[in-house]
Amino acid sequence: CSLVELRAIKLSIAETICRLLRVQTDRRFQRLIENITDTVTVVDASGVPVWTSASGRKDLGYDVGFWGGADLLALVHPEDKAQIEANLGALVNDPTSVVAGEVRLRRTDGGYSFIGFDAANRLGDPDIEGIVITARNIDALVQARTEREGRDVELRKALAAQAQLIAGVSHEMRTPIHAIGGLSELVLSVEGLSIEHRRQVETIAREAEALRVLLDELLDLSKIGAGQIELSTAAFSPAVLLDEVARAHRPNAAKKDLLLSVEIDPSMPRAVRGDEFRTRQILMNLCSNALKYTDEGRIDLKVSMVDELTALFEVADTGRGVPAEIGSAIFEPYAQARLDDRRMGTGIGLAISARLAEAMGGQLTFESPTSGPMNGTTFRCTIPYQRARRAADLEGLRTLDDEPSAQQPEPDVTPLDLLVVDDSSVNRMVISRQIESLGHEAFACESGLAFLEWVGDHPIDMVLMDWQMPGIDGLETTRRLRSLAGQWAEIPVVAMTASAMSG
Repeated sequence: CSLVELRAIKLSIAETICRLLRVQTDRRFQRLIENITDTVTVVDASGVPVWTSASGRKDLGYDVGFWGGADLLALVHPEDKAQIEANLGALVNDPTSVVAGEVRLRRTDGGYSFIGFDAANRLGDPDIEGIVITARNIDALVQARTEREGRDVELRKALAAQAQLIAGVSHEMRTPIHAIGGLSELVLSVEGLSIEHRRQVETIAREAEALRVLLDELLDLSKIGAGQIELSTAAFSPAVLLDEVARAHRPNAAKKDLLLSVEIDPSMPRAVRGDEFRTRQILMNLCSNALKYTDEGRIDLKVSMVDELTALFEVADTGRGVPAEIGSAIFEPYAQARLDDRRMGTGIGLAISARLAEAMGGQLTFESPTSGPMNGTTFRCTIPYQRARRAADLEGLRTLDDEPSAQQPEPDVTPLDLLVVDDSSVNRMVISRQIESLGHEAFACESGLAFLEWVGDHPIDMVLMDWQMPGIDGLETTRRLRSLAGQWAEIPVVAMTASAMSG
């Protein structure tokens, strides 16, 4: 062969080899596409399929011939059609767009299957010239999700019912607790009590208050679990709040010879907008805990700004510390660092504080060294707030520079006639005695109907009305009272209730 002929033969052989390799590659690619679990479909700009992989022919039950030029939109569930048409329009109009979602497509048996899909615009690609859709059957995932959502709904209902039950129990228990506390207060006001008797009555009052705090904590915990915790937003001074918390705990700190200090970062803003009540609740819990578990040394309260919008509160003590094996479990309800700590509390306070911090977008953490006779613990609570810049927020805001007003002399008290309406004989007795101790005259009725019969012949200055009573409640009693002529249309009526629900 001549050199030219030899070159032609070599070129022909090379082209043949390349063609064979290309065919082999195309086959390999085709086999790969045909065997992947996701369906790959190419549709034109109107949504008509140009090509689909084999797996797509199995999901819905249609044969191979169906997919050539099939009207895919006709398979879409009527409730999903508008969204799919919008997605297709977005893909056609934007060559760079990618859309992902879910759609229900009709099967050959008339039912619908959930299909998850991703779609990309490849109309400008000369090798594809279409919209490429990868899809998969997600019936099992949707069923699992639906079941999970159903369980979540049932759980929320159960938690709401639990919160309602605890609220009801709380209401019923507050009445005797109030009676115990009120009667203890009245007994302690009597002159001539022996020291031993006074100590015993003070113990009764203290234990009644502990029960009341426990009820509040249980109610808060159940509300948080049921997702019913409510947050408010108003302007307040974090520095003043921390100072007030310290003032509230200094008497108890003094009894244990503990130094209780307050440190306020100079960069603290004068005011922020957030939930002052819940912030106070967290700080009161942390400070009370520090007092419980610190027998000597000091407790330091600090507040500073982590950044422009986040405040950091710190409560550090020189107490016994938290054992390393407890760790973050200390924030779980009823968790106790040690077995003998049960005499000092229930372990609910820290759990509530951690969840309140999270509800406000913050976090509660702690650090406790593991060596030394007094390990000590530092709790750190970060809470994001809004800046209070409006004049209305700053007007009348108390600061640490404000001096407490001088004590005013006791005003002259004009004796009043007050009527107590309550179905509980103990409540009537306690409230009447408290009224009389303030220099007023007290009358009492056991029901709303008895009160409405009584009012005609007895002029009074004010009514203390129980909200929940058998027969007609306090609200209906007041409505009927307002319908009477004369002074009864204007007489002040103060509602009383042991209910702790926001409603």
